[in-house]
Amino acid sequence: MNIENDLNIPPDAEPVSKKISRIATQFLIPVLLPASSAFIASIAQRRVSSRLDQVNKENENVKHLQDEVTNLRDEVKFLESRRSALTSGHLKEIQQKVLKDEHAAFLKIAADLDNMKTLLQKRQQIKCSLFTSRHHRLELEDQQLKPFSYSRSYDKELGLYPGVLDILENDNYCDPHGSKHGHLMWVYMDLWKARAQLRMFKRVVKRIQDA
Repeated sequence: MNIENDLNIPPDAEPVSKKISRIATQFLIPVLLPASSAFIASIAQRRVSSRLDQVNKENENVKHLQDEVTNLRDEVKFLESRRSALTSGHLKEIQQKVLKDEHAAFLKIAADLDNMKTLLQKRQQIKCSLFTSRHHRLELEDQQLKPFSYSRSYDKELGLYPGVLDILENDNYCDPHGSKHGHLMWVYMDLWKARAQLRMFKRVVKRIQDA
């Protein structure tokens, strides 16, 4: 006579170890799956929150830098008005020479900034590319961008090197259309140009006053 057990299979037709495994699968997986899904969802939520915090921090940094650019441009206008007021009589000849010298220095800085922009664009292009090795980006950063910015004589006046470090650490924007990668780097380019203009007019005013 066949006696059916509680598993609805013939006795001794299935090893005990397999019975235990099957029971665990039937009863534990429905319990564990919701728990594992909740765990994965919590990890995803933490990652999203972390990224949002990073984006908010980047936006605050950009806003601060943009405000500084505006203030610098206002100061440039003020110094230009002072420079114009100093133009009189015997100072006119001195002023022309000073302006020529300082404008030439400014053009040299502007050329350096154009080179910096090219390097930053290349770096951001590599960072946003799925097909370019990370090694190439790090090589560009360590062997070109950092040494170039640190070696400029006006580095401290423009804040060139600290700005480059900020960009390398925090500029993660990749344009989905691929036309203009980077966000923070473009704000810094405006900032450096404004500081370079301010530097020029400060030096012009000081040299004329000391003449």
